[in-house]
Amino acid sequence: AIVTGQPARTEFDLHKATFKAPGKREMHWPQSLRVTMQTSSDLGSSVEFYPDGGSSGGNVVVADGDRRWRIDIGWLTGSVQIRSL
Repeated sequence: AIVTGQPARTEFDLHKATFKAPGKREMHWPQSLRVTMQTSSDLGSSVEFYPDGGSSGGNVVVADGDRRWRIDIGWLTGSVQIRSL
């Protein structure tokens, strides 16, 4: 988004177990993974990054058996942090 000067949205389909980043093909994650999201309600299951460096914010929790990770996307800076839960 910063490079192009245009918002860039990454979309997730939790039912089909897919995600798609701008300019990339749709990707599937393994069916063994459980993925949940909390995002801005008006964007549904997507995260948008803005030209000013910010984002719509939210988080994604990925679980594989007993292992869990949380991916936090900061709304102010668009930073992405991953931590084990």
